[in-house]
Amino acid sequence: MNHNLQVWKPIIIVNGKAIIFNEFCYYRDPEYKYLTPLIIHYDEQEDCYYYLKAREAISSNDSLKRIYNIGSATFKGEVYIKGTHINNTLLEKDSLIDCSQIFKIEASYLESLVDTNHILNQTSNILAQEHINKIIDGLKWCIMQKPLYLSIIEVFKGKNDLPEAESLYLCDKKWAHANELSHGDYYFIKKDKSPSDFKLTADKINNSLKIARIFITKFFPQELDKFNSIKGK
Repeated sequence: MNHNLQVWKPIIIVNGKAIIFNEFCYYRDPEYKYLTPLIIHYDEQEDCYYYLKAREAISSNDSLKRIYNIGSATFKGEVYIKGTHINNTLLEKDSLIDCSQIFKIEASYLESLVDTNHILNQTSNILAQEHINKIIDGLKWCIMQKPLYLSIIEVFKGKNDLPEAESLYLCDKKWAHANELSHGDYYFIKKDKSPSDFKLTADKINNSLKIARIFITKFFPQELDKFNSIKGK
């Protein structure tokens, strides 16, 4: 097993198949060009990638979109990254990285969706270390909350080879927040799903802890004992 896509390098899906979903597996229209996958980890054991969602931080009227600072009472998982201002990079402009939503996808499937010969893929650079550190801090905040302030979404090949998604974990706090935004209407949920499909189970909780430990072990192993203590494991 050998990964062919670089981590910490934003990618673009050039064939129109979006791989960004919300917490309830609702498909995000690929016309939302400000939504960008950012690969943060390749798991050799399972031969899969994990990625985050990045979006442009500047709105159409040139005002900065709302930013939540780590540690504040209103933090919702996004980390602000100052644009590189380097041409041919998807993070040329100021960006917001959502550290509270982790996507998992089989390596071969993701690689089939990315044209590695595309000029943008060839010329764009991986993130600067200072940006990587900031994102890792954001992941750490989300993972160290009790419960985990995360949604974990698995993306896979569905009908007609189009990406589909399954919710592996969604913490109650994120569920409540999204429910408030919906005004009681579940329009954002995938058509063949119902609210009950997103309730927590023992398997989902155990799976989320397993994935969280992958990131703790790799990015901040010094926090593993604290994490185990928080989770009662």
